[in-house]
Amino acid sequence: MIEKELIAIRKKHTLSLQHLCTCKRKSVTATFWPSDKYTIPYLVGWNTSRPGKPLCDDENCAKQSKCNNTIHAEHKIIQDAAKHGIILSGGILTVSLSPCYDCVCDIIATGIRRVEWLEEYRITDHLHLLEEYGIECQMI
Repeated sequence: MIEKELIAIRKKHTLSLQHLCTCKRKSVTATFWPSDKYTIPYLVGWNTSRPGKPLCDDENCAKQSKCNNTIHAEHKIIQDAAKHGIILSGGILTVSLSPCYDCVCDIIATGIRRVEWLEEYRITDHLHLLEEYGIECQMI
């Protein structure tokens, strides 16, 4: 398969998870691919409530301030990988929204080699850190 087709597959799988998101502010999903040869994601993530916390709804949503109840899709993948002993180093992370600063720092620590996103978050001044650490990144 050519790169264009593989990107389309990664994009499609990432978007197909939108219905799993429990955050009322923004639905963000992510998929992890061990290499660019895979056509089925190895790990999937979506933004959701922290374990033991109530799911987001109109009563407990901090829409006007920073949310402390939600795990980002990228963090969910990193946490699931750690929990199951899966190595992320050298893989590809496809995210529906460009990662926030905290997620970028965690992505750098994992050794993921490529990050691609479908839409840019309103704050992007930290994305240069990915390239500074040798991580390929691009909006697809």
